[in-house]
Amino acid sequence: MTISIKDYGAVGNGISDDTMAIRLALNSIKSYGDVVFFPPGIYNISETLDIPATEGVGIKLQGSGLGTTTIKRMPNFNSGHILSAYNNGNSFEGWLEIEDITFKGNASTTSGATVYVKDRSCVKINNCFINAEYLGVWLDGNIQYVSCNNILYTQATSITQAKAGFYFAGGHQADIKIDNCTVVGADPNSNNYLANGFFIETSDSVQITNCQALAAHGLNINAGKGDHVAFIYVDNCIFDTCREVGVLLQGTARLQNKLYQDIRISNCHINPYPAGGFTSPSSIGVWVTGDCDYVSILGCNINSCGGAGILIDQPDLNFLSTVYQSFQILNNTISNTNMNNVNASSIILANGVSGVQIIGNYIGNRLPNSSSKVGIALDGNNTNITIANNNLKNQTAKGVFFALPVNNVNYPNLVVNGNINANDIRV
Repeated sequence: MTISIKDYGAVGNGISDDTMAIRLALNSIKSYGDVVFFPPGIYNISETLDIPATEGVGIKLQGSGLGTTTIKRMPNFNSGHILSAYNNGNSFEGWLEIEDITFKGNASTTSGATVYVKDRSCVKINNCFINAEYLGVWLDGNIQYVSCNNILYTQATSITQAKAGFYFAGGHQADIKIDNCTVVGADPNSNNYLANGFFIETSDSVQITNCQALAAHGLNINAGKGDHVAFIYVDNCIFDTCREVGVLLQGTARLQNKLYQDIRISNCHINPYPAGGFTSPSSIGVWVTGDCDYVSILGCNINSCGGAGILIDQPDLNFLSTVYQSFQILNNTISNTNMNNVNASSIILANGVSGVQIIGNYIGNRLPNSSSKVGIALDGNNTNITIANNNLKNQTAKGVFFALPVNNVNYPNLVVNGNINANDIRV
């Protein structure tokens, strides 16, 4: 059955407050598969719209198309969520779909998400436009079987550093699929620039494909609370105009349980420093700090970094281990990693980082005045490192640089062979 919100008194003229009418329509859902229809119009709301979760009852919020159906925050509604979908204690809650709706925030929004989902399953959000919100889609708690497709999030310049386009946090989350979604920060030169495109704190089995993010951190996988992050697959994405880091993995490890397990970043374009853009001498393509197990960076184009292309960093004192197991950097193109004439390196392994394979990469510079000082730098005490079949070109100092004398004490089980244009390796 299809229920129109106008049957419950919604006006949609961009002036009236339609909050109560929409609530009445949402609460009228009784049958599995009912549709709440939003005809063309601008529907002002002054409070959060709670989407009921009733066992065995599915619900779909259906708009009339982007720019045709708009749900808009009123000026006095500057905190809290626009839509909130949570499990009210049912052992099985009905599915939820949201489709063909534009969401419009206001200039003073300081907290809350456009769509907040907590402890629910079987959620689909398709073909939506989110404008001027502090946070776009927030998945919280124990969640599974969620898909987001064709979503555009844009930040308002007036919002004080909005948090993220997509945020995953708060519990066990599995089977999350994000496809063909775009997150756009407002102004990379502003201190209010969007903090994160995609922000993951606790998740198992997340796929992010064919997406784009322009934010201070394009993809931020941050287990700062010691939470477990595993089975994260990011493919064919663009992380551009990232003032700080294109892809960031950080957090605190837990005993006998690796922080990052089976994370793959593949076929992505990572470009923190766009031509003609802002200046960021410390911007990094991929920055990893934390315990890692089976992490792969495969076939990516990492370009125009002010600092390093890939930095595998030494954890701080809160970390339990610096031993990386099967960390692979394979078949990437890493170029132009010295956009501000600093002493940059394309790939850096910090002191104590171990278990890394650097194989089959093109590491060089293609723009004038952008030569990195070193292609691959090893700071010392690096165990089980393989550097093989890489093409290293146009470094001003060394193709491969070892900070300590190369021997079995400083670099146990080191393998270096088959590299092209690397006759200036310091060994």
